[in-house]
Order: sequence, then structure tokens, then C-alpha cells
Amino acid sequence: KYSFWGTFFTGLDFVLLIILKEFLGIFYLLSITISFITTTILNYIAIRKWGFHETEREFTRGFIYYFGINLISLTILSFLVLEMVEDFSVNYLVARFFAGIFVGLLNFALNSKLTFGMKILKRG
Repeated sequence: KYSFWGTFFTGLDFVLLIILKEFLGIFYLLSITISFITTTILNYIAIRKWGFHETEREFTRGFIYYFGINLISLTILSFLVLEMVEDFSVNYLVARFFAGIFVGLLNFALNSKLTFGMKILKRG
């Protein structure tokens, strides 16, 4: 369920990013920030309701962990996109895609363990 919602909201993130940048003319890094934060909030609600609803951490505290981890991820994502776009002339959408792969894996690992208290790898 986590991967379903992650994929869904990643798609929504890109749609919002394109609308903000291409149709509203907002600077690409600000557009990335707005779309990322918007979909982060929606994603938490969805995965909490339909994915990790059995977590012991209460909703608000879990959101604080989740949002904090995602703010760190947003910082890394923005830096990676900025470097690819400005230093290597990569299209902002291509840069966002590749940076998003790294950040998505990081988010999954940290949120699964810290926010939702799930074991990522089972031993034994």
C-alpha cells in the first residue's frame, strides 16, 4: 500500500510541478517545494488511513516525524535538482525524476522505521 500511494502522489507531485512551473510561471525550485509539501501532506493522510493504520504512534506525532523527515528530503532533493539543472543543464523535470528516486528510497527507509515503526528487512 505504501508503494501504491507513493507512486500515486509522485505522479500528482509532477502534475502540480508542471502546472506551477509551466502554466503559472513560478520558479522551478519554488514549484518543487510547493508541490512536494502539498503531496507530502496528502500522502501522509492516505498512507496513515489505508497503509500504516496499525502504527502505534498517534496521528499528530506521526505527522511531525513524517513531515520532519520529508523536509530533510526536500532539502536534499532541491540541492540535487539545483546542481543538475544549473551545473549540468539537465531539464528540471528530468532532474526532479532522478533526484526523486534517491529521495523516495530515503523517505521510505526513514519513515518506515521512525514514523511508522515498521521493520524494513526481516532477519531470519
